[in-house]
Parts: sequence; C-alpha cells; structure tokens
Amino acid sequence: MQKEIVRVENPVFMTYEEIREKYWDKQVLMTDMEFTPKSSLVGGIVRAWGTRAMMELWRLIDEEYSDEPGKCTVEYVGDLPLFLYTGGDVS
Repeated sequence: MQKEIVRVENPVFMTYEEIREKYWDKQVLMTDMEFTPKSSLVGGIVRAWGTRAMMELWRLIDEEYSDEPGKCTVEYVGDLPLFLYTGGDVS
C-alpha cells in the first residue's frame, strides 16, 4: 500500500465519534483536542489524514502545528492489529 497524506479542506471541530466514522482505519493529525475531566477524548480538528504515513504526519505536526494552541497529536483510528503488540511493522 502506498503512503498518502491528504489535507482536510475547511477543517472543523468533530466529536471523536464523528472522527471514528469518517476516518476509520486511517491515521489522523488532530489539533485543538478537547478532553473530559477523566482524560477521555471528546473531539478535535482533523487537519490531515493518511494511510501508512504515520512518520510523515508526525513530521507535518513538527513543521506546521508545533506552535498551535491546544493539544495536537497523530493517532490511528481503528482497531489495532495484534501484530503491532508483538513487534511487527508500525508504518
């Protein structure tokens, strides 16, 4: 599978459930994340998403969003395959 990064046009705040529905089985770069008092993710703004592009998305966060107010991260949205827990490929 080819690495791909897609920037979101007109990014807006989405709940975590909306993010799961729209970006399932993808890696997402999220900014302006909001959490419950118990640290559960409420939602955020998806700025870019990718497939097999985790490192590229982290580079993008460093280059363009490191000064962004609020929390930001790159996260895989979906079920993690068992091989990731046993030292398999993480790209």
